[in-house]
Amino acid sequence: MPEFGCAPDVVSYNTVLKGLCDEKRTEEALELLHMMADDGGGSCPPNVVSYNTVVNGLFRDGHVDRAYSLFSAMDDRGILPTVVTYSIVIDGLCKAQAVDRAEGVLQQMIYKRVKPNNRTYNCLIHGYCSSRQGKEVARMLKEMSAHGHQPDVVTCNLLLDYHCKSGRCTEARKMFDSMIEKDIKPNVTTYSTLLHGYATIGALSDMHGLLDLMAGNGISPNHHIFNIIIYAYGKGGMINEAMHIFDQMRQQGSSPNAVSYGAIIDALCKLGRVDEAMLKFNQMINERVTPNIVVFSSLVMDCAVLTNGRRPRNYFLKC
Repeated sequence: MPEFGCAPDVVSYNTVLKGLCDEKRTEEALELLHMMADDGGGSCPPNVVSYNTVVNGLFRDGHVDRAYSLFSAMDDRGILPTVVTYSIVIDGLCKAQAVDRAEGVLQQMIYKRVKPNNRTYNCLIHGYCSSRQGKEVARMLKEMSAHGHQPDVVTCNLLLDYHCKSGRCTEARKMFDSMIEKDIKPNVTTYSTLLHGYATIGALSDMHGLLDLMAGNGISPNHHIFNIIIYAYGKGGMINEAMHIFDQMRQQGSSPNAVSYGAIIDALCKLGRVDEAMLKFNQMINERVTPNIVVFSSLVMDCAVLTNGRRPRNYFLKC
């Protein structure tokens, strides 16, 4: 830039830092940040956005201790962390299953008079949900409310997921209904979370009711929802219904992916319809969809049981 008579400013540097982090080149991003901080970047020292970008990139790439060290060094550089900074650190620690450390960061930010926002609390709620600490989830919800923040759609989705994964779909549905009462509009993630819960326990009637409600609210199914429905029908031995949804995906402009094919192939194999399973496998290959572990385990294990281990091997030789 200098050769064109245009000196880079901090926005230019931050754009480069974000680009490097997005490309998982966090080492180079860290070097550039240090260069800016050591005045190698001329009259362009890093600002809080510069640090936030690199801290987030390090957490995302799994460099938890380095990310935390860089965050801790901000005060020494005269850069005051903002609510965005603290939320990034709390989120990174929670995803690294260091929820206790994340809680410590929350207390630190409150002590320094930086007010947590909904995202801050949602990160911790997600951390406690992931580690199945129900009492801590309840405590965090109370603390969130005490600081003047009410659950939003993200909070509710996290709690729905927590209940569904714990086999408490009835509780999840009560929460879903309470969202409507509180004017918290469910999004596609809300529906897919509860649908997956119903599919897992085989509650097809509840699943159908929720799908009708979703359509009535003008929310179109995405790839994930299509796959959930295919899985539910396949698990229930309703292969014709599963195939119908599989075909409906294409009609609505969504191409089946490895998960879609995996659910169909697994269901066909379990029903002993090996020839049709292999036709779907060949179709998958022709469409350049890479098979996943579900596809291979279904064909090798389920079909081998049904054919005494002979035909699947011959089919694979043909492929």
